[in-house]
Amino acid sequence: RMDAHGSTFTLVARGGAWAVKTRLLGRFNVVNWLAATATALELGAEPRHVVRAAAELGPVDGRMQRVERGQPFLVVVDFSHTPQALENALRTLRTYTPGKLMVVFGHAGERDAANRPVMGAVAARLADFFVLSADDPLREDPGEIAEQIAGGARAHGQRDGADFLIEVDRATAIRTLLRRARPGDTILLAGKGHERRMLVGDERLPWNDREEAERALAELGYEGNSRR
Repeated sequence: RMDAHGSTFTLVARGGAWAVKTRLLGRFNVVNWLAATATALELGAEPRHVVRAAAELGPVDGRMQRVERGQPFLVVVDFSHTPQALENALRTLRTYTPGKLMVVFGHAGERDAANRPVMGAVAARLADFFVLSADDPLREDPGEIAEQIAGGARAHGQRDGADFLIEVDRATAIRTLLRRARPGDTILLAGKGHERRMLVGDERLPWNDREEAERALAELGYEGNSRR
Protein backbone atom coordinates (compact mmCIF):
# COMPACT_ATOMS: atom_id res chain seq x y z
CA ARG A 1 0.00 0.00 0.00
CA MET A 2 1.29 3.43 -0.93
CA ASP A 3 -0.05 6.77 0.23
CA ALA A 4 1.15 10.27 1.00
CA HIS A 5 2.75 9.07 4.25
CA GLY A 6 4.92 6.39 2.67
CA SER A 7 4.79 2.77 1.61
CA THR A 8 3.73 -0.44 3.36
CA PHE A 9 4.52 -3.83 1.87
CA THR A 10 5.65 -7.37 2.75
CA LEU A 11 9.21 -8.64 2.48
CA VAL A 12 9.41 -12.38 1.86
CA ALA A 13 12.88 -13.77 2.52
CA ARG A 14 14.58 -16.79 4.08
CA GLY A 15 11.31 -18.63 4.51
CA GLY A 16 9.64 -15.80 6.45
CA ALA A 17 7.52 -12.72 5.82
CA TRP A 18 7.96 -9.30 7.40
CA ALA A 19 5.71 -6.25 7.23
CA VAL A 20 7.73 -3.26 6.05
CA LYS A 21 6.70 0.33 6.67
CA THR A 22 8.75 3.20 5.28
CA ARG A 23 8.36 6.94 4.78
CA LEU A 24 9.62 6.65 1.21
CA LEU A 25 7.26 7.82 -1.54
CA GLY A 26 6.86 6.10 -4.88
CA ARG A 27 7.15 2.62 -6.32
CA PHE A 28 10.67 3.34 -7.60
CA ASN A 29 11.80 3.91 -4.00
CA VAL A 30 10.37 0.55 -2.97
CA VAL A 31 12.21 -1.12 -5.85
CA ASN A 32 15.46 0.59 -4.84
CA TRP A 33 14.94 -0.45 -1.21
CA LEU A 34 14.36 -4.06 -2.22
CA ALA A 35 17.53 -4.06 -4.32
CA ALA A 36 19.55 -2.71 -1.40
CA THR A 37 17.89 -5.19 0.96
CA ALA A 38 18.74 -8.12 -1.30
CA THR A 39 22.39 -7.06 -1.19
CA ALA A 40 22.30 -6.68 2.60
CA LEU A 41 20.73 -10.11 3.07
CA GLU A 42 23.31 -11.67 0.76
CA LEU A 43 26.01 -10.14 2.94
CA GLY A 44 24.48 -11.72 6.04
CA ALA A 45 22.13 -9.09 7.47
CA GLU A 46 19.10 -10.32 9.41
CA PRO A 47 15.73 -9.50 7.81
CA ARG A 48 14.29 -8.20 11.08
CA HIS A 49 17.13 -5.69 11.40
CA VAL A 50 16.65 -4.47 7.83
CA VAL A 51 12.91 -4.09 8.36
CA ARG A 52 13.41 -2.17 11.60
CA ALA A 53 15.78 0.24 9.88
CA ALA A 54 13.29 0.84 7.05
CA ALA A 55 10.91 2.64 9.42
CA GLU A 56 13.49 5.37 10.01
CA LEU A 57 14.71 5.60 6.45
CA GLY A 58 14.11 9.01 4.88
CA PRO A 59 14.27 9.98 1.22
CA VAL A 60 17.41 11.00 -0.58
CA ASP A 61 17.65 14.78 -0.41
CA GLY A 62 15.54 16.29 -3.19
CA ARG A 63 14.13 12.97 -4.45
CA MET A 64 10.39 12.75 -3.75
CA GLN A 65 11.07 14.53 -0.47
CA ARG A 66 8.13 15.76 1.59
CA VAL A 67 8.16 19.21 3.15
CA GLU A 68 6.14 18.98 6.35
CA ARG A 69 5.24 21.97 8.49
CA GLY A 70 1.84 20.78 9.67
CA GLN A 71 0.02 21.94 6.52
CA PRO A 72 -3.11 19.98 5.40
CA PHE A 73 -1.73 19.40 1.92
CA LEU A 74 1.28 17.59 0.51
CA VAL A 75 4.40 19.46 -0.63
CA VAL A 76 7.07 17.42 -2.41
CA VAL A 77 10.49 18.40 -3.77
CA ASP A 78 11.84 16.30 -6.63
CA PHE A 79 14.72 16.57 -9.08
CA SER A 80 12.46 15.69 -12.04
CA HIS A 81 13.97 17.95 -14.71
CA THR A 82 13.30 15.94 -17.89
CA PRO A 83 9.96 15.16 -19.56
CA GLN A 84 10.01 11.51 -18.49
CA ALA A 85 11.03 12.29 -14.93
CA LEU A 86 8.33 14.96 -14.62
CA GLU A 87 5.73 12.54 -15.98
CA ASN A 88 6.80 9.82 -13.54
CA ALA A 89 6.65 12.19 -10.58
CA LEU A 90 3.22 13.55 -11.50
CA ARG A 91 1.79 10.08 -12.12
CA THR A 92 3.12 8.88 -8.77
CA LEU A 93 1.75 11.86 -6.85
CA ARG A 94 -1.62 11.65 -8.57
CA THR A 95 -2.23 8.34 -6.80
CA TYR A 96 -1.83 10.12 -3.44
CA THR A 97 -3.86 13.21 -4.27
CA PRO A 98 -7.61 13.40 -3.64
CA GLY A 99 -7.57 17.11 -4.46
CA LYS A 100 -5.69 19.13 -7.05
CA LEU A 101 -2.20 18.31 -8.26
CA MET A 102 -0.11 21.42 -8.92
CA VAL A 103 3.51 21.89 -9.92
CA VAL A 104 6.20 24.56 -10.18
CA PHE A 105 8.83 23.79 -12.80
CA GLY A 106 10.98 25.26 -15.54
CA HIS A 107 13.88 24.20 -17.70
CA ALA A 108 17.61 24.83 -17.61
CA GLY A 109 19.11 27.34 -19.99
CA GLU A 110 21.51 26.57 -22.83
CA ARG A 111 20.55 22.89 -23.12
CA ASP A 112 17.93 20.51 -24.53
CA ALA A 113 15.59 23.25 -25.76
CA ALA A 114 13.51 20.68 -27.63
CA ASN A 115 12.39 19.26 -24.27
CA ARG A 116 10.72 22.51 -23.22
CA PRO A 117 7.39 22.22 -25.09
CA VAL A 118 7.35 18.50 -24.29
CA MET A 119 7.45 19.30 -20.58
CA GLY A 120 4.64 21.80 -21.07
CA ALA A 121 2.59 19.06 -22.71
CA VAL A 122 3.32 16.69 -19.81
CA ALA A 123 2.09 19.24 -17.29
CA ALA A 124 -0.98 19.95 -19.42
CA ARG A 125 -1.93 16.27 -19.39
CA LEU A 126 -1.14 15.41 -15.79
CA ALA A 127 -1.39 18.51 -13.57
CA ASP A 128 -4.46 20.50 -12.58
CA PHE A 129 -2.52 23.75 -12.45
CA PHE A 130 1.12 24.73 -12.85
CA VAL A 131 3.46 27.69 -12.63
CA LEU A 132 6.38 28.02 -15.03
CA SER A 133 9.43 29.50 -13.38
CA ALA A 134 13.23 29.74 -13.41
CA ASP A 135 15.49 26.69 -13.26
CA ASP A 136 19.14 27.59 -13.88
CA PRO A 137 18.51 29.87 -16.88
CA LEU A 138 22.22 30.70 -17.25
CA ARG A 139 22.50 33.34 -20.01
CA GLU A 140 19.05 32.73 -21.46
CA ASP A 141 16.01 34.83 -20.63
CA PRO A 142 13.97 32.76 -18.12
CA GLY A 143 10.80 34.36 -19.45
CA GLU A 144 11.58 33.12 -22.95
CA ILE A 145 12.31 29.63 -21.64
CA ALA A 146 8.95 29.68 -19.87
CA GLU A 147 7.23 30.80 -23.07
CA GLN A 148 8.71 27.84 -24.92
CA ILE A 149 7.38 25.48 -22.25
CA ALA A 150 4.03 27.25 -22.35
CA GLY A 151 3.83 26.62 -26.09
CA GLY A 152 3.57 22.90 -25.43
CA ALA A 153 0.85 23.48 -22.85
CA ARG A 154 -1.15 25.80 -25.11
CA ALA A 155 -0.98 23.21 -27.89
CA HIS A 156 -2.88 20.92 -25.50
CA GLY A 157 -5.59 23.48 -24.85
CA GLN A 158 -4.19 25.03 -21.67
CA ARG A 159 -5.04 28.68 -21.08
CA ASP A 160 -2.81 31.34 -19.58
CA GLY A 161 -4.12 32.35 -16.18
CA ALA A 162 -6.80 29.67 -16.01
CA ASP A 163 -4.64 26.55 -16.27
CA PHE A 164 -1.13 27.88 -15.71
CA LEU A 165 0.89 30.98 -14.92
CA ILE A 166 4.33 32.24 -15.84
CA GLU A 167 6.24 33.60 -12.85
CA VAL A 168 9.99 33.55 -13.37
CA ASP A 169 10.76 34.45 -9.76
CA ARG A 170 10.80 30.96 -8.25
CA ALA A 171 10.21 32.15 -4.68
CA THR A 172 7.05 33.94 -5.81
CA ALA A 173 6.01 30.93 -7.90
CA ILE A 174 6.24 28.63 -4.88
CA ARG A 175 4.26 31.03 -2.72
CA THR A 176 1.61 31.38 -5.41
CA LEU A 177 0.84 27.66 -5.30
CA LEU A 178 1.09 27.38 -1.52
CA ARG A 179 -1.54 30.11 -1.19
CA ARG A 180 -3.80 28.27 -3.64
CA ALA A 181 -3.47 24.89 -1.93
CA ARG A 182 -6.40 23.37 -0.06
CA PRO A 183 -6.63 20.25 2.13
CA GLY A 184 -6.00 17.16 0.02
CA ASP A 185 -4.02 18.99 -2.66
CA THR A 186 -0.43 18.20 -3.67
CA ILE A 187 2.24 20.67 -4.76
CA LEU A 188 5.30 19.36 -6.57
CA LEU A 189 8.39 21.55 -6.74
CA ALA A 190 10.17 19.99 -9.69
CA GLY A 191 13.56 20.39 -11.28
CA LYS A 192 15.93 21.67 -8.60
CA GLY A 193 15.77 18.81 -6.11
CA HIS A 194 18.83 18.72 -3.86
CA GLU A 195 20.59 21.61 -5.57
CA ARG A 196 21.70 24.58 -3.49
CA ARG A 197 22.43 27.11 -6.23
CA MET A 198 20.47 28.86 -8.97
CA LEU A 199 22.65 29.50 -12.02
CA VAL A 200 21.81 32.92 -13.48
CA GLY A 201 24.21 34.39 -16.01
CA ASP A 202 27.67 33.96 -14.51
CA GLU A 203 26.32 33.93 -10.95
CA ARG A 204 25.64 31.01 -8.62
CA LEU A 205 22.92 32.36 -6.35
CA PRO A 206 21.98 30.59 -3.10
CA TRP A 207 18.82 28.55 -3.61
CA ASN A 208 17.14 25.41 -2.28
CA ASP A 209 13.53 24.43 -3.01
CA ARG A 210 12.95 22.65 0.30
CA GLU A 211 14.28 25.52 2.39
CA GLU A 212 12.29 28.06 0.38
CA ALA A 213 9.11 26.01 0.78
CA GLU A 214 9.69 25.78 4.54
CA ARG A 215 10.08 29.56 4.76
CA ALA A 216 6.96 30.11 2.70
CA LEU A 217 4.91 27.69 4.80
CA ALA A 218 6.10 29.43 7.97
CA GLU A 219 4.97 32.75 6.49
CA LEU A 220 1.53 31.19 6.02
CA GLY A 221 1.44 30.22 9.69
CA TYR A 222 2.42 26.55 9.49
CA GLU A 223 4.97 25.97 12.22
CA GLY A 224 5.09 22.18 12.60
CA ASN A 225 8.43 20.39 12.71
CA SER A 226 9.86 19.43 9.35
CA ARG A 227 10.83 15.78 8.87
CA ARG A 228 13.59 15.25 6.32
